[in-house]
Amino acid sequence: MRSRSVNRVSVLFVRVALPVGLSSSCRNRCETDVARWDAIRAKASATTENVSRIRGNGYFFIGIFISLIGGIFLLLTLTDFVKGKYGELYDLLQPLAFGLIFIAWGISSFILAKKTRQK
Repeated sequence: MRSRSVNRVSVLFVRVALPVGLSSSCRNRCETDVARWDAIRAKASATTENVSRIRGNGYFFIGIFISLIGGIFLLLTLTDFVKGKYGELYDLLQPLAFGLIFIAWGISSFILAKKTRQK
């Protein structure tokens, strides 16, 4: 008995509704509106893919910039250490830590760019 009522509903649905793209609409009433909304949805999904690719490129270039800042910190710290400008080891640790933190941040941006491009 139940399957018969399901069949009636599906037959009624086929008579009243019309599949349009990924959606369905009422026959002879709003097919054009549904088709337009379906086209907007398809364009939005393509835009989302482009945005993720652009975002991945942004993370990549930010990673380069941040890693360069870290490299400059390390280079300046080591040249000053070689010249003997640091009296104690404690004075050396702060700029060295900044350089290492920036380089680690840059590497994490590279990893994030790779993951974002793969999506």
